Amino acid sequence: MLVLLLLHLFAGVLAPVLVRWWGRQAFLALALVPAAGFGWVLSRLGPVLAGEEPRETVPWIPALQLDVALRLDALA
Repeated sequence: MLVLLLLHLFAGVLAPVLVRWWGRQAFLALALVPAAGFGWVLSRLGPVLAGEEPRETVPWIPALQLDVALRLDALA
């Protein structure tokens, strides 16, 4: 999950540069990131609908006990 978030950040930062270089064709490259996210959600769809909640927790600032906690459930 965290990798997909970082990919979206990376694509957003690179979008102006890619549009300047490739013009409208940059959409084709930038559209791969949300497509990858959609593919990831589809790959987790069965277990989520069965009631499981995929979770990922990454320590962010351990000294303050702050974590980045992500989960996917049926409502999300």
